[in-house]
Amino acid sequence: MTDRIRTLVKRISETRPVQSARRQVLLTELRALRRDMDERSSPDHIHSLDAALLLLEFMGRAEEVATAETLQIVASLVSTIDERALRTLSPHAVQADPASPDPDVTAHADLRLTHEYLLGSILLQASVISPESLSRALQLHTSSGLALGQCLIQLGAASSEQIAGAVAYQDRLREEERSTRSEPERAPTRLELKMSPQQRGFVQSMHAQVLGEVLVRQGAITRAQLERGLQLQRAANVHIGEALVQSGATSWEHIKRALEAQRQLRRSVA
Repeated sequence: MTDRIRTLVKRISETRPVQSARRQVLLTELRALRRDMDERSSPDHIHSLDAALLLLEFMGRAEEVATAETLQIVASLVSTIDERALRTLSPHAVQADPASPDPDVTAHADLRLTHEYLLGSILLQASVISPESLSRALQLHTSSGLALGQCLIQLGAASSEQIAGAVAYQDRLREEERSTRSEPERAPTRLELKMSPQQRGFVQSMHAQVLGEVLVRQGAITRAQLERGLQLQRAANVHIGEALVQSGATSWEHIKRALEAQRQLRRSVA
C-alpha cells in the first residue's frame, strides 16, 4: 500500500458520519485517485475503488447511508488497492468516458460490490457479525473473488441460514415498498433479521440509490433526474420507482427492467 493510499484510508477511518464537508473532500480525493488508476491493472482494484466512490456519493445523497459502518466499508475497499494499480499520468493518457453506459448492467462490478458490502453492513447492524469479522471477510473476498456471503460462511462468522436471512430481508423490504404501506408488520421468520426502523431506513435508502444508478446506466434517466427523484422519494415517503414515474423521468417498464437487474446483482453476492 502506498503512502498516498495508506494516508487516505487513515483519514477515511477517522472521519465521522456528520462531517459532511470532510466527506466531500475525501470524495474529491477518491476521484483523483480513480483518475490515476492504471486501466491495465487488476480489475478488482478498479472495481473496489469504483464501489468506494459510489458509497461516498450515496452518503452525500441520503442521511440513512451516512453511517460509521458505511465509512468503515469505504476504508476497507480503498485499503485493498495495490500500489501497482497506480500510474503516472501523461499528457496523452486516454481517460475512460464515464458517461458511456455498459448495456449489461449486471456486469458492473462496482454495483455488485456495493451489494456485497450492503449485505455485510446489514449483518453487522443486526449484530450477526462483528466489525472484525466483516473486515476479515472483505479481505478474503478481495483476494479470492468469492461472494462475501461465502467468505463469511468459510470464516465461521455467519451461517448459510443467516446469509439467506439477510437476502430474504432485503427481498421482503422491496416487496413491502411495492405493496400497501398500511399493512401491519408481520413477525420475522426463522430466516429473517429483526432490525430497527433506522436500520430498515438504511437498507431501503441503499436500494433506492443502487436502483437509481442502474437506471442511469441503462440510459433510462439522467443523473439530475435521479437526484430530483431521490428528493421526492424522501419528501413523499414513496418507492424510488414511484417517485421517478410521478416526476415524469421514466416509465414503469424501465423501472421493472432495472428492478430485475438489481435482483440479479443482489442474488450474485450471497
